Amino acid sequence: MTPASWQLGITAAVCVVSFAAGWQVNGWRMEAGQKAALQEQVDARLNAEQDAAKLSHDYEQDRERRRTATQTAERKLYHARQNNPAFACPVPDTGLLLYNQPRAVADPARQPD
Repeated sequence: MTPASWQLGITAAVCVVSFAAGWQVNGWRMEAGQKAALQEQVDARLNAEQDAAKLSHDYEQDRERRRTATQTAERKLYHARQNNPAFACPVPDTGLLLYNQPRAVADPARQPD
């Protein structure tokens, strides 16, 4: 072989190696970009889950506080009714049943055909 063919072979080998190295580096760069995008999605999902958990926790605490307040108010109202005769219903139970009975019976003329 002549020195020119050696140079040509070495140049071709250097070009092939350079192309392969560039291809590999480009692949690494693209994978790094994909990894960064995926990491952003994962972080956004974790933040959303944390926000949802905090909102749920706050809601449950508020609900429990309101339930306790309602129970306390109902207890106070019950005791006030028991202890104060002014709150007692003057109509006996049978009178209330007779009063509410016409409302419970449906009017046959108003029923659909």
